[in-house]
Amino acid sequence: MELSVRKFCAKMGKSVRLWTLTEKIKDKEPVKISTLTELKNTAGTNAGESWWSELPQLYTDNPSNRLTPEVYRQGASHFTQMAWGKTHEIGCGIATTCEGGRLLITVCHYSPRGNWLKHLIYELGEPCKKDSDCDTEKCSKESGLCEK
Repeated sequence: MELSVRKFCAKMGKSVRLWTLTEKIKDKEPVKISTLTELKNTAGTNAGESWWSELPQLYTDNPSNRLTPEVYRQGASHFTQMAWGKTHEIGCGIATTCEGGRLLITVCHYSPRGNWLKHLIYELGEPCKKDSDCDTEKCSKESGLCEK
């Protein structure tokens, strides 16, 4: 993870400041760029909240719940990756050395990776209430989601 963030900083160089607040790099890793006014210990949480906020802002009218080119163009690919139903592991790294230490860069990797065109983003259905409602190991009664 650390290497991924370092490579991103090196690749972007001075052009990193030209990016908008939230972007992604070529190989679909979600990236969040922040100024140092954001504390290091909250950068990961803030990145996740920023990406999840794409749901009401950018992700609209998708009754098929599939990732289509149109959905992708809406600019909600950070949200769709976080919501990807088959993803069950996430690892994030934060770099503090870009732009001479003036920027924090958060990069996350997901496993298995999602955002595959024409695939379901997540399965639609009723929330689980007990473990036997799930094909996986356990039901989280708080969220209504099956956990792996």
